[in-house]
Amino acid sequence: TLMARKDLPFRSLREVVDHARAHPGKLSYASAGNGSGQHVIAAALWHLAGVDLVHVPYRGAQAAYQDLLGGRVDLFFDLSPTARIQVDAGNARALVVSGAQRNPMHPEVPSIAETGVAALELESWFGLFAPARTPADVLDRLRTEMGRVTALRDVADGFVKTGGKPLSMSVSDARALVQRDVERW
Repeated sequence: TLMARKDLPFRSLREVVDHARAHPGKLSYASAGNGSGQHVIAAALWHLAGVDLVHVPYRGAQAAYQDLLGGRVDLFFDLSPTARIQVDAGNARALVVSGAQRNPMHPEVPSIAETGVAALELESWFGLFAPARTPADVLDRLRTEMGRVTALRDVADGFVKTGGKPLSMSVSDARALVQRDVERW
């Protein structure tokens, strides 16, 4: 979720981009550090939108939040479950989500693609990996047990409540996902 400091006068990503285009280098965005997910998605968005914003890297998200909430930095991308706390408390304003569709945690917040500003999407995902030389029977058991655990109602509900979507993927689909993201990013 891309958040704006609560007193930033822009209500949409389009307004932010229009202002940044008219006033290069006047808006700032925080990240949890150079090369962090927050930095990569924001830098990609500003590049695709053709605007110049000042990157302010921090040592972790907590420091970035301090300056976003304190009004010393204008914008910050963070994981939706964490951003939701600040947005719901009125401490920051959600402008867009980076997934392909709207996030159930922020159903009123458009995706980047919906705004027409850029053809960009990024969703964080987590997977279980094992060393390359792990025996096939051990990998099969890990897959089976992981599938069993993630299918448990309380586990699946926990993922959904925190903005996640449990996925059951074949080995070839998982490899394709990893390969696609390596090539893309």
